[in-house]
Amino acid sequence: MFTLPLSLSSSVVSAFPPVTFAPHSVIPALAAGMTDLSGTRGTRKRGRAPAAPRGDYPEGHRYDESTRTLYVGKGEFAPVAPEVWNYSVSGLQVVKSWLDYRKRKPGGKQSSPLDEIRPKHWEFGGELLALLWVLERTIALQPAGERLLDEILASDLFKASDLPSPQPHERKPPSPPGGTAPLGGGSEA
Repeated sequence: MFTLPLSLSSSVVSAFPPVTFAPHSVIPALAAGMTDLSGTRGTRKRGRAPAAPRGDYPEGHRYDESTRTLYVGKGEFAPVAPEVWNYSVSGLQVVKSWLDYRKRKPGGKQSSPLDEIRPKHWEFGGELLALLWVLERTIALQPAGERLLDEILASDLFKASDLPSPQPHERKPPSPPGGTAPLGGGSEA
């Protein structure tokens, strides 16, 4: 299974991205993150049929790795690389999960009545193509991203002790403008 790597050294707090004294390392990372995924729409044609006949939601989907074909209802998308189909983030297989929520009988967790609000007909072929293109580009960019992360981690990094500690009043939740209750519905102590 292809997963997003996150391997930070023990000297870096893993809950936060590393902060470096070397801005020349950060600029390529920022530029890559802001621009490289933006040009993915329409870069490649795929699909031998619409994702499903316009109208009915697909009953299901399946992926055939030998032909690199993603079948959605009566439609098919090809070529879809196995790395794209298997791409996962924190154990969630992205394409499979996305499709599961868009079947006739949606999968996944239903959290509110709002989950029942959806188009009357399948209208997600373009969104599926966009998802596939973004994942292709993400996978292609990962080696460069890993090299940039290695460069940043090898540079002189800020330590938590280099940064000022927040004052007690700075730790309180913010209050809405003109109100006294903190945002999020809690009460101030």
